[in-house]
Amino acid sequence: MIEIKLEGVEKAMKMFDPDKVRKAANAALNRVAGSAKTEASRLIRNEYNIKAYTVSRFLHLDIRAQGYNMVAIISGHGMGIPLYYYDAKQAGIRLIGEGAGKMRTKFLSRTGRKIGPVTVKVKRTGGRKIVSPHYGIKPFIAQMKGGGISVWVREGGERLPIEKMFGPGIGGLFGSRKIMQKVKQKINEVWSKELNHQLDYYLKRSQ
Repeated sequence: MIEIKLEGVEKAMKMFDPDKVRKAANAALNRVAGSAKTEASRLIRNEYNIKAYTVSRFLHLDIRAQGYNMVAIISGHGMGIPLYYYDAKQAGIRLIGEGAGKMRTKFLSRTGRKIGPVTVKVKRTGGRKIVSPHYGIKPFIAQMKGGGISVWVREGGERLPIEKMFGPGIGGLFGSRKIMQKVKQKINEVWSKELNHQLDYYLKRSQ
């Protein structure tokens, strides 16, 4: 989790109209926090083979304002996300109806080929890897009655129960020291400049 605090605002309030400073700080905070979240998503996707709209589901931005006190909190949720999101594929199975950029109605269809192992590509570097058997049983891709598609593995020799398989979660990826440091660096680089820009805008509006 990263908290963005408003450095320099108290000083500005002593020099200018506090109400205009508050509005400028709020606008600056929204812009900087949004840029920081975008940067975090970009850094995660540079290393891991996961789509932007998937990252956005687990990367949250919360801006809280109480009078003159404002803070933005960026947090990653989920220590594991469904392995299916890491471009899971299975020979003999094809996905019909998946759209680019947005999730559309989709379903699985048999191709007539022999059903093979499930493969995924978790990191952008390197090739696809076969998902290892769990409990000595090979995983498979299946669509549930509700429409959700995931990578599953049976917990025993019977048809049920089955267990959903997970890959690295956004919470863990975002919480890594490497990504945290880069996002904080991005915030430090743009905060003062954005605050000054917004102050200039709101102070000139009164002239």
